[in-house]
Amino acid sequence: MSIRVILRERERERRIEQLPHTLLGKRTPRVIYLTRDVFDEFMGPWADRAWAIQMGMLRADLDRFLENGRIIVGHRRSRHAYMKRLDPGRDEVWEIRSRDPDPEIRMFGRFAETDVFVGTACLDRDYLGDENSRQWRDEMVRCITDWRNLFHPYQPLRRRPLHEYVSTNVISHRFIVGRSP
Repeated sequence: MSIRVILRERERERRIEQLPHTLLGKRTPRVIYLTRDVFDEFMGPWADRAWAIQMGMLRADLDRFLENGRIIVGHRRSRHAYMKRLDPGRDEVWEIRSRDPDPEIRMFGRFAETDVFVGTACLDRDYLGDENSRQWRDEMVRCITDWRNLFHPYQPLRRRPLHEYVSTNVISHRFIVGRSP
């Protein structure tokens, strides 16, 4: 059995939901699945207008991923990247970064296969605090635990070249700032 079969099973069970593009629906070059809790939070209703605006901006950022928009992948301390793998990299926990407006939002998740991201948490950046905080560590552990609960024994993509996570229109932040990729 492949991870694709498991993804479809979890979707039928309503444990995950494929995020449709605002205009293109589910027929997109890349795919994002969200855990049920994240999908429900993401789709609203929201507690206040400010959070509704944040979710709208996050939606636009996720649509860029879905429609094969340009993705800049950061490394370690990259501040201006669209997404990055969090430390320690061996855990394969990634964040998609919605940076505008404040407070910023982070979506934690892992790659099931090339161009297929599974989001497990959507968090206010201010809540997370410093990248070495207990909140960051706890959310990374939660991401790993959610993955195991959904997909065991299947592992996320591990230690692959960048284009095996995001196949096209992807740029390493190291390349942009003049370091070797």
